[in-house]
Amino acid sequence: MQRRGHQPGLGPRGRAGPGDAQEQGLRERLLPVHQGQPRQREHRAPVGGIALLCLQGLATGSFQVTRLEQRFVARNRIQDGHSPRKMRTPQGNAREVPPRRATPSPGSIRAHQASRQPDNLPPALPGAGLPSPPGPLSFTVVQRACPRAGLRGPTRCVRLKVLTLNVAHGAPFAVPMPFLRRRSALLGTLDRVAALLSREAADVVALQEADRSSLFSGRVDQVARIAEQAGYPHVHHGVHSGVPGLFAQGTALLCRHPLESRDTAHFGRDRRVDKGFVVATLKGERGPEVVSLHLDPFSAAVRQRQVDLLIHALRQRPERPRVVMGDFNAEDVEGDGPVARLCAALGLHTPAGGEPTYPVPKARQRLDQVLISHALRFTRYERLPDTVSDHHAVVAELTFSGG
Repeated sequence: MQRRGHQPGLGPRGRAGPGDAQEQGLRERLLPVHQGQPRQREHRAPVGGIALLCLQGLATGSFQVTRLEQRFVARNRIQDGHSPRKMRTPQGNAREVPPRRATPSPGSIRAHQASRQPDNLPPALPGAGLPSPPGPLSFTVVQRACPRAGLRGPTRCVRLKVLTLNVAHGAPFAVPMPFLRRRSALLGTLDRVAALLSREAADVVALQEADRSSLFSGRVDQVARIAEQAGYPHVHHGVHSGVPGLFAQGTALLCRHPLESRDTAHFGRDRRVDKGFVVATLKGERGPEVVSLHLDPFSAAVRQRQVDLLIHALRQRPERPRVVMGDFNAEDVEGDGPVARLCAALGLHTPAGGEPTYPVPKARQRLDQVLISHALRFTRYERLPDTVSDHHAVVAELTFSGG
């Protein structure tokens, strides 16, 4: 038991004694510490088990062994091949007693080894204007029992955070005309969008009505401005309505991780100005497929044809966990509308009770949604209250089995 007012490594009067200094140094050398990195889950093992894990670190050469540590190991009888201890009987004779070996549970060893792997630690979130360096996909991985039925025992559950927002060309008015706004006002709106994205720190962001530099956009590359200010190094933008120098309107995906298998498409004669979608796969063995979609706002029949084109295009791609998000310009979750049609054809689902997202500030229609395949599970689904556009942003946190 620790005496009141006594700190480890200090003597009873606050001065460091020789024995305390040696004990403190031994603790620091034998117990590995995750410097500045959060633990996903703390696993408790017996004292002997912890000592055996320390010996495994010694055997791998991660740190050297001093004589003091060798005496500690010998005194606790946990090294292999040690001589058996002796015990005196009531008659005064000495007899040998088999050594007690402290063996940790297999689960403790696996948890310790897994916690030291870099892939099991969440990536640091970059600040505004500081894009993270390119690299392979690095999800947040938690080793625990997966809650889905049919999966038992420890499993790697992968977490993914996504967000969708219609940015209204940086001019959230009844008739969005960004080229009529003052440049400072236009940049201020885009920077407020970027501040929202930076605060939420989603892994993937889907944008609709997002423009590259053109006369219509006020000579501002809106996608690049938002991505740079929010710290997203990987951008996939599709121009669905483009006239060189005049228009460059479309949808976009912003991501903190590299994107593969990129594709973009508009809806041909049914595109209605700037409607279409972009799709990409997050780099990595378990990287899901993500889609940013914008459907027609005026005609249900046109939306149905657009959805059929999307379904056909996605069926040509390799099967992976899938996230389809964007401005659907429809509220249906049941029936034969575009959302229900997508869910039925591609095996997707979304919460039935989402809040309305349009128009701001008195939203009445749930036009912006996130749909996911049945291999994924929602742990959070929320409409954000921020008024940076004429649509509310929708954020969702997902989990799925990582093997």
